[in-house]
Formats: sequence, C-alpha cells, structure tokens
Amino acid sequence: MPITAQPDAPPRRGQRAPSGARVTSAAPLSGRSRDRADGLAGWFEIAQIACITKGWHADAGAITMHGPRIAEETARVAESAEPVGKVLDMLAMSGPYAALVGAVLPFAVQIAMNHKAIPEVTALQGVVPPATLEAQVKAELAEMQMAALRVQQQAEAALAEVRAEMNGAAEK
Repeated sequence: MPITAQPDAPPRRGQRAPSGARVTSAAPLSGRSRDRADGLAGWFEIAQIACITKGWHADAGAITMHGPRIAEETARVAESAEPVGKVLDMLAMSGPYAALVGAVLPFAVQIAMNHKAIPEVTALQGVVPPATLEAQVKAELAEMQMAALRVQQQAEAALAEVRAEMNGAAEK
C-alpha cells in the first residue's frame, strides 16, 4: 500500500514558497541525525500497522505519505534542540523493541482475524484472509501425505521385488 505521491509542504514560519515550490532542507541527514530519523520512522511504521488493523486506511496512508519527511525534519530540529534529540534518542534506542513489536504485530493480527476477533485486514503485509491460510495448510498436508504414500508404494514395490527374488532363489 505504498503511496509515493507527496504534496507540497507548507512554507515554514517566516518563509514564503513560490506557488508549486516545495520547501526542503538542502543537506541529507547523516550520522546521529539519520539514526534519530530512522528510529522515529520505525515508530511511524508501527502506527501505520495499528491504523490498518483498525481499518483506518486513510490514516495509514497519511502516515506512509508524511511520516518519513516528518521523521527527517524532526531529526533536523533535534540537531539544535537537545530536548527533542533526547526523545528521538530514546525512540532510536528502543528500535530493537520496536522491530520486535513490528514483527509480532502481523502475527497477532493474523491470529485475531483467524478467530474473528477483528475484521479481515488484507492490506497488512504478511496477513492473509483465514481461508487462504487454511487452503495453504491443507494443500501442504495433502502434498506431505502424497509424498508419504509414494514412499510407501516404493517400499512395497521394493519389498515385493525382494520377496520375488527370495522365492525364486528358494525354488532353485
């Protein structure tokens, strides 16, 4: 569900942007600022997943559209505003935990959907309708049963050959 079109941002206080022009920061982020922006972006991704699970697709789209830029601009603000930097550092330090939440959330959503605790959400990566999962598992089980049957048939054929050979040797 990535949304790639981004509207022009409003001009910053005290600045006027010409019609159709975007106000952007010139220098790309690097080092600590990039880590801070990435940490905040990770939390935006979790918020996006939460919105999707609630059926708030427009909000999830807004996060997709605006979250990365907000994360970068917040990291730029943090370069000169240490209280903002401390908050971003805390969010970035919790990155592994955020990643864990991000990994567990689709699983939890899938289980909740399977048991009809929440409505079906198919726009969340890694989450499919319960009927799809059921069909996949049944197909895999049938394939495993068929493979076992083939092995059994091969073993029975080998056994029959050996018995026939043994009977032929015993008759001589």
